Amino acid sequence: MGRNKGYDIQGLKNLPIFSSLSDEELREIQEHVVLEKFRKKESIFLEGTLPEWLYLLVSGKVKITKISHDGKEITLELISPPHIFGSFPVLKGIPYLSNAVAMEDS
Repeated sequence: MGRNKGYDIQGLKNLPIFSSLSDEELREIQEHVVLEKFRKKESIFLEGTLPEWLYLLVSGKVKITKISHDGKEITLELISPPHIFGSFPVLKGIPYLSNAVAMEDS
């Protein structure tokens, strides 16, 4: 759907993970936050691709999947906000180990 640089400080403060941070700390984080919107059934990332960032789900739902050896989709996790996902590959510097797909507009 689209990507916007930044997220306002009040919006960050309303997220439980950031609620205890000062405005100064939130301004530092704000410089690195990109707000991206996805349509229902749109891929967020694909297994095997190199990660650019981790994701913080603030609205909508996301399905984490893998494709079995016989080509069937296996659902590993259903994610609702607020939730961070895709962080392990970013921190380890490895490709994504699964797929992430928007289950609804988010």
